[in-house]
Amino acid sequence: MGPLLARLLSYLDSLGDPATSHGIASITASIGASIRAKHWSKHWSKHWHEHWSEHWSEYWSEIGASIRAKHWSEH
Repeated sequence: MGPLLARLLSYLDSLGDPATSHGIASITASIGASIRAKHWSKHWSKHWHEHWSEHWSEYWSEIGASIRAKHWSEH
């Protein structure tokens, strides 16, 4: 959260209105959830890509080896 937003939320919280405080807590929770969601989305996207690219690489290597073996067994 940026410093300007933090100061604004702090100011509004200092007003002491329970409804305002609840709204600030809700906004802060929403911002935090958004930041966490973005972080984990990037994390799992990277993890998924690394994991499956490794598997696909192995898969295509095996297919290539199988094709070469079949080719040479026919000669």
